[in-house]
Amino acid sequence: MLCGGFKYTDQQNKQWTVYFPSPKAALPVLKKCGEVEWVKRGRRKEENVSFFPNGGWARLDSIKAGRVVGVADGDTITVLDSSNTQYKIRLSGIDAPEKRQAFGNVSKKSLSDLVFDKQVTVDWQKQDRYCRTVGKVLLNGQDVNLLQINRGMAWFYKKYQNELILDDRLAYLHAQDTAEQNKKDFG
Repeated sequence: MLCGGFKYTDQQNKQWTVYFPSPKAALPVLKKCGEVEWVKRGRRKEENVSFFPNGGWARLDSIKAGRVVGVADGDTITVLDSSNTQYKIRLSGIDAPEKRQAFGNVSKKSLSDLVFDKQVTVDWQKQDRYCRTVGKVLLNGQDVNLLQINRGMAWFYKKYQNELILDDRLAYLHAQDTAEQNKKDFG
């Protein structure tokens, strides 16, 4: 469910429409037991305001934290939490080349250099069709998804832009535009 939005013109004069999620929107979350729970977006009154990054769109039960024990490619990692449970994490809002594609190994190495064997926090909202948790990965408060775009190692995944909060959408779009401009300037 979407409610309202605005139009945005980027540096190449491309027109974008950015929509706001409805406050009544809910996302289906597949639980380990196989049941589906409908999770409402936004913060509840009892949740700690200062704990959340970027305006607190997450719920307490949508935060995962742990050490990165694997990097599959430039947009997928494995996180081991304190109870020794592994989670496959797909970085939201970005797409990177697969390992066998051109620059796939370079993108994977970039992500590995950023997060491998480090403690991260994952602000997640859903699981994809491959049962990976999809979310924003934070390393010491920095958005790793955005860093991959800034480095030119991933693209802003515009197909799923409406699943991101507005601040992330705009930041990823701007980073993509900047990375493309830098490639033209130096390539």
